[in-house]
Amino acid sequence: MGTAFTSVVLLATLFASSAMTASVAHSAAQRTSAATSFGILNGNLPMGRAAALRGDSYFYGDHGPVDYKQAAAWYAQAASDGDAYGQFSYGFVLLHGHGVEPDFAAARAMFLRAAAQGEVNAEYALGDMYYYGQGVTKDATQAAQWYAKAAQQGHAYAQYSLGFLYSRGEGVARSQSRAVYWWYKAARRGNAHAQLRLGMLYRDGNGVGASDVVAASFFAAAARQNEASAQFHLAQMYHFGRGVPRDLTSAQRWYKRAAQQGHAQARYALSRLLTAAVD
Repeated sequence: MGTAFTSVVLLATLFASSAMTASVAHSAAQRTSAATSFGILNGNLPMGRAAALRGDSYFYGDHGPVDYKQAAAWYAQAASDGDAYGQFSYGFVLLHGHGVEPDFAAARAMFLRAAAQGEVNAEYALGDMYYYGQGVTKDATQAAQWYAKAAQQGHAYAQYSLGFLYSRGEGVARSQSRAVYWWYKAARRGNAHAQLRLGMLYRDGNGVGASDVVAASFFAAAARQNEASAQFHLAQMYHFGRGVPRDLTSAQRWYKRAAQQGHAQARYALSRLLTAAVD
C-alpha cells in the first residue's frame, strides 16, 4: 500500500530529546526575519506559520541548496510556537531523520499535537505509523481510524489507504462497496493508486459492473502519472483492443514506458510484441 507509529510522549520529554536540542532556538532577530520574508509585518501570517514556511524553503531548496538541518530547526521553532503545520513538518523530519536523529516517539508526539488541531497530514501520518508499525505495535484498527479522519478531510492518500483496508478487511469489516467509495474519492483527487485499483475492478467486474471502457480510462489516468502497473495494463488494453481500438503502436509505447520503470511483465510483453512484428 504505498507509501509511508504506544504511549504519548510528554512534551517535556520531547523537548529534552537530543533531536530537539540539536534543532532549536533561533534568535528573535532570525524569527523576525522569517516573519518579514513571509508577510507577517502586514499581518498576513502568524509567527509560527512563517517559521514553518521558512523551514519549507530549506527543505525543498526553494531559495538555495537543500538544508535539512536548517529546515528541522525552523520546523522545531514553528512547532514550539504551536503551528499545526509546523508540528506535522517537525514530526516528519523526526520520523525520517532529515536534519535530526530519527525519533519515532517524538515524531508521533508531534503528529498527535498537530492532529489535535485538525492537521490532515498528521492524521494520515499517524495512520501510516500504526499500519506499518513505525515506533508502535502494528494496529490496523488504529490505522483505519486515523486514515478515516484524514479521508473525511479530503486527503487523497488517506482515502486510497482507507479503501485498501476495506478491500482487505484490515482494521474494518471487509466491504468492497466501501473500498470502491473511497477509491472513487481518491481517484477524483488524482490519486494514481486509486485509479489503478478502479481500473482493475472495472476490467474484471469485481464488485462493479464490468466495463473495459471505464477500465481503460482509469488506467490511462494513472498511466499519465507514470504509474508503471497502470501503464502495463493500458498497454494490454491497446494490445488486445479492450475498451479502446486495437493499436499496437500505442501498446508498444505504454509497454516501453512501464518496462523503463522495471516492470517485468511489461518487458516480457514488449519483447514478445517486437518479436511478432519482426516475424
